[in-house]
Amino acid sequence: MSKLLRSVTTLAGPVCALLVAAGCGAATPAAAPGAAPAAPDASAPVTPKVNRIVLATTAPAQESLEPRQLAGATSPQVRPMYEHLVGMDAKGGKFVPQLATEWSGSADGKSWTFKLRKGVQFHQGYGEFTAKDLPQLINEYIRADSVGGWAPYWKEYADSVEVVNDYEVVYHIKKTDGQFLQDVIEERAGNSVWSKKHFDAVGPNGLPYAGTGPYQFKERQQAVSIRFERVPYKHWRNTPDFPEFEFRWMKEASTRLAALIAGEVQITDIPDDLQPQAVAKGMKVIPGQYPGLRVFISMYCCFHQDIKDRAKGWIDTPSPLKDVKVRKALSKAINRAEMNKAFFNNKGLSMVLSHFHATRPGWNPDWEKRFPDEYGYDPAKAKQMLAEAGYGPGNPAGINLVIEPVAGIPVGQDMTESIASYFRAVGVNINLLAIDPTEKANGTRALRLTNHMNILTTGTTQWGSAYAYMGGITSRGSKVEIAPLDDLLDQLQLTADPQKQEELWRKAGDIYYANAGSIPLFWLPVEAVVNASIISQWVYPGGISGAWSHVDNIKAAR
Repeated sequence: MSKLLRSVTTLAGPVCALLVAAGCGAATPAAAPGAAPAAPDASAPVTPKVNRIVLATTAPAQESLEPRQLAGATSPQVRPMYEHLVGMDAKGGKFVPQLATEWSGSADGKSWTFKLRKGVQFHQGYGEFTAKDLPQLINEYIRADSVGGWAPYWKEYADSVEVVNDYEVVYHIKKTDGQFLQDVIEERAGNSVWSKKHFDAVGPNGLPYAGTGPYQFKERQQAVSIRFERVPYKHWRNTPDFPEFEFRWMKEASTRLAALIAGEVQITDIPDDLQPQAVAKGMKVIPGQYPGLRVFISMYCCFHQDIKDRAKGWIDTPSPLKDVKVRKALSKAINRAEMNKAFFNNKGLSMVLSHFHATRPGWNPDWEKRFPDEYGYDPAKAKQMLAEAGYGPGNPAGINLVIEPVAGIPVGQDMTESIASYFRAVGVNINLLAIDPTEKANGTRALRLTNHMNILTTGTTQWGSAYAYMGGITSRGSKVEIAPLDDLLDQLQLTADPQKQEELWRKAGDIYYANAGSIPLFWLPVEAVVNASIISQWVYPGGISGAWSHVDNIKAAR
C-alpha cells in the first residue's frame, strides 16, 4: 500500500494585473451623439456604498471568542478572522488547500503530514504563520476546562504535533481515525489557526488571538454584536469589498425584516412567508451553494441487545417499525411534492437517502433511479405493503409520532401534523405525542422509546450524521440499529485511505437504503436576504455547520 494515502497539490490562485497608461496608445474615439453610455468596467475596483455590512441573525447558543470552547453551530462568530489548514470550496464543498498547500496520511492513518503555505501573515503585526504555531492549538483543546465541540476529539486522539521545519508539520494521533481531516477543515471550523506569539504575549485570557483571515477582530458587545475590520494589507487569499463586517444578534424574524427594510442591516435570514415583503422592497434572496440542512424522519424502535455483539440481534419489541415493509410503506405514504409546495415554496431539493448526496462520499446514482418505485408516493402500494406485513383495517399498525419544534424549520410542527394525516390515510393508527424534552432525552438514552418517530434536521457532515443518526455506535435510542451498517461504520472509523472509504460509504449507503433506516424528506437551502442596492452577490456554501461562512466573498453592488 502506498504510504501517502491522500495528497492535494497546491492550487495556484488567479493572477490579476491592472495596467494604467496615460497619454499612450490609440486615442479613444468620442461617443456619437445620442449613443448609450459605455457599460461600466466589470474589472474596475468597486467603491461600496456603505463602510460596514451587517448580517443579522439569531445569537449563537454560546458567545465566545475562544475556538476551543465553540462547536460547529457556534463557530460563525469567529470564522471571519480565522483560517484552517484545509479549506472548503464555496461552490462545491470540496476540500481545498488553505493554510496547508498539501497533505498526506501515513499507511496506518496515525500520522498526517501538512506542507504549509509560506508568507501568510497574522493580524496585528504578529508575524508569519509557521508550523511552530500549531502545537499550542492542540494544547488548548486538551485543557481540562475545554468543552467545545472538538475538545473531546483531541482529548481522545491527540498524541503529539511534530514540527519538521517552519513549513512542514506532522500530526500524530493515538489510533487510526478515518475522519481525522474532518477536524482540521474549514467546514467544521475545527482547529482554527491563531498566533502562538500573540498567545505567549497576552496569556490564555487575552482573547481573541490573532488569526490570518481576511477580516480581523475589532470589537464585541456581549449579547448584541461582534464586529470585524478588513486587514490593512492585501490578504494572501481574498481581500473583501467591504471595510467592515458585523454579526448582529436579533432573535425575532420580524425584527430582522424591519431592520433590513430600514437599512439598519444589509443581510439577514427570514422565513419564506416574510421573504415576499422583503423582495417587494427591493431586496433579493441569495441561496447557499451547498446542500446541507436535511429534513428526515427518524424511527426509534430497533436496538441491539449487545452493542459489542450485534449478532445477538435486536431487543424484543412489538413495534411495527421493526418490519422493513412497514418502514417502506410509511415512506410511500408521504406526498413530498405536496409538502414541498405547501411548506417550502418548492425550494426543497429531493432527498432519496438521508445524509447521502451526489456531492458526498459513497453516492450511488442507482438509488435515485429506484426511488420512485421503492419509496416514492403511492398510497395504494403503501396499503398493500402494510397488508403484507400483517396490518390492515382490523389490525392497524399503531405508532407514536412525536410532535415538537423542529430546529431550523418554523413550520416543523405543521409538517408533523401533515405527515400524521398521510399515515392515517393508509390505515396507520398514529398517536401524536408531545414529550417533555428532558423526558425524551432520558427515554432515548435508556432505549425506552421503542415505537416512535419524529422529524429531525441536521446540517452536520456525513461523518457526523453517520454516528448521530444512522448507526448505533455512539448515540443510541433514536434510530433503527442495523448490524451490517454498524459493522461498516466501524471499518470506516479505522480506514484512512480515501478510496477504501468511498467503497465503504457506498456499501453503508446500500444497506441503509435497502433497510429503510429512516424516511428521507428534503434538502433545504440556506438563504440570505440582502439589500440589492448595496450587495450584488455572495458565493457561500450555506450547508456547513453554522451556515454563515465565506463572508469575505460578499460583493458590493456597483
